[in-house]
This record gives sequence, structure tokens and C-alpha cells, in this order.
Amino acid sequence: AQSLTLSTFWKRRVHVLVPISMSIEQPLALSDTAFRKAEKHYQLYREQIFRRRKGKLRGGKLVTRATDLSNVIDFRNGVAEPATVPDSQPEPIDGTTQQDSLKDDKSESTPTQRPRVVRVPCDGMETSVYSLEGFEGFYFLPAALSVDEQRRLVRSALLEFPESPNRTNHTKEHGLLTNLWDAARRDLSLAQQSVVHEQPEEESDAALRAWREPGEGGVRATMLLRRLRWATVGTQFNWAERAYHDNLPGGRVPEELDDLVTRLARIAQPQGGYRAEAAIVNYYGPGDTLGGHTDAMEGDLSQPIVSISLGCKAVFLLGGPARDDIPVAFYLRSGDIMMMANSARHRYHGVPRIFAEVEEADIPDGITSHQWDDPMAAYISSSRININVRHVTA
Repeated sequence: AQSLTLSTFWKRRVHVLVPISMSIEQPLALSDTAFRKAEKHYQLYREQIFRRRKGKLRGGKLVTRATDLSNVIDFRNGVAEPATVPDSQPEPIDGTTQQDSLKDDKSESTPTQRPRVVRVPCDGMETSVYSLEGFEGFYFLPAALSVDEQRRLVRSALLEFPESPNRTNHTKEHGLLTNLWDAARRDLSLAQQSVVHEQPEEESDAALRAWREPGEGGVRATMLLRRLRWATVGTQFNWAERAYHDNLPGGRVPEELDDLVTRLARIAQPQGGYRAEAAIVNYYGPGDTLGGHTDAMEGDLSQPIVSISLGCKAVFLLGGPARDDIPVAFYLRSGDIMMMANSARHRYHGVPRIFAEVEEADIPDGITSHQWDDPMAAYISSSRININVRHVTA
């Protein structure tokens, strides 16, 4: 936990900065790297205001501290369409010159660079495909999913992906779960019984935990749902070892999702060969973040990670192969798809901020509308779900 930092004293009021803690703790030695500086810049801070009355501090209202977002790239807005694209080469579309394209913005207010945005010509694609100059293997497809497609993926992420035999961040403490979403809606609790063993040979035959009615003790399903942070689908991923376990059972990647990502993967890997063998699903609530890391555990790094964003808008950081490389910041919105292949797989990346307030979340009305599913619309209106699908084997 981070201690409160007293930022400013006034004669009649005191401001205290309350940082929202990172979901992945950063070692102290990394606190001054370029990537960490960018994370701290975009991180959500609550400014707690106390008024001094009669010699005592009173109040305590929390106000979100303003963040300079001027250097965040927005692939949906302010990106001009190119003219013709000669010889199927990416065309610069933001007006900067070749010499200026990789010029870093090293000012203290915006600790990120702003490379030139290029458009990638792709025959048969209904949505535009963009990349960043100097970032080989990175592709961005804004608003690539329809509202109906987003709804179906949100439903799968809440009803199917956390279900046994898939593992979640709750598996180690509470075992394999089933019917978590329905149990949360009914305010049930998880029975206090022995936790499923972690040995692979024992997990496949492990009994599922039973739900109890309210008032009968146990861990409430609403709390488990609120604290759900990840689920693995298909080939299961061991987070402690940062390695895949082929001998652990796991639900298959749904056919519709498989078809979608396999088709899109050809943009990054025209030779084909992509197989949707695993999906890691991340769940973000208000204030949640994902610390900087790389994704290079799979056997064939020429195949892309296909990353789908659902729910609240987020700031994404994409750096270089070292933490001291100055990163790029850009927005991810519901329905956006991003891919990283080849050298992009070795780049540090993370999510320092999601915008969970209604006026900032920027979610399509069809996703938050209560006409399709009241509880799911309420959940996704203040949450973010990221589904990243991977080709695992060499």
C-alpha cells in the first residue's frame, strides 16, 4: 500500500494526494525508469481536501486530480484519412515529417513520445488499420466490433470464461468456480470447504465449490465478482511460473471468437498459421491498473496477440524492449482491437488508467443500455474487460 503524500498546505485547507494502488507492484529500483514515470503521470489520483475549522481538520472530500492527456494518441478522433497509398506501404497521416516522426516529447508534463501514425492498407477490411512508425508488428483497429459483437463478448466474459475448468485469480484460494455470475445476482455465498488442490493430476477430477443461501456464511459471490481480475481460457497459464501448462484442462476458445481473431491475425502474419489456443481475460474495476510487462512466453512470437477492449475507456502505454525507453500513450475504447507481433512482442506495455466515471467512460449506448441485460449493462458501465487471444505452440 502506498502512503499518503501531503502535497500542499493552505491556511484554511489541506490537500492530500491519494494514489490508487497499482495492480502489479513495481520494484523500488524501477521507480525512476521512463516507463514508470509515464505510469505515474497517467495514474488516477484522488485529491482529498480537508478544511481547517477551529484548529481541526474536517471534511475529506475526494476530488480527481487533473491529468495532462494532451500527448495521448486518439486513433478514433483527429486522425486524418490518407490519400492514395502507393505500393501497399503504410502512409503517414498526421502531417509530421519523416525527420520529426520519432521525436520524443521529453517535457515533464507529458513523459511520452508521439510517433507518426500510419495507415496500413488491408484489402477486405471494413475498418481502418493503423500502426505507429518505428513500431514494427503493432496494429490498431479502432471501432472494429459492432455493438452486438461487443455484447456477446461481454456476456461470454462474465458467464463462460470464469467457469470451471478455466482458472481465475480466485482458484488458488477458493478453487474452481461455477455459476459465479448467477450466484452474485442471487447474493449467494461460497461454502467453506477444502480448496481444490493445485496439483494438475488432481485438479481435473476436483469437485466444484457449492453456493449457499444468504446468511449461511462463506465468501459472498458479489465480492468474488468484484475482485475477479483474470481468467484463462484454452491452454491454461500459470501466473506464478509465467508459463503455459498443457496438462491442465481448460475450456476451448469460443468458435465466434476463434474465427474473428484468426481472420484478423492475417494482418500481422500474412503467411497464416495462427491458432487461437489460449485467451487471457483481464477484468478492471474503477482504479485498477496493469503494470508494465512484456508478453514473450509463447513459442512463436511472429504470431500476434490479438487484444480486444470492452467497456470503459483506458490509457495504454506501449514502450520499448527496455523500461528506460520512452513509451507511447494512446486510448483504448470499447470495440477497439490491437495486435502485437514479432518485435512488438518484446515491448513493455501496460494500462495505467481506466476512466470509470460515466462522463469519461466513452462506452457505446448499446453496451450500457439496460434493454439488453440490466445487470451486465450496469457491470460494464463502470468496468473494463480485455480479452487477449494467443497462439501458444511453436
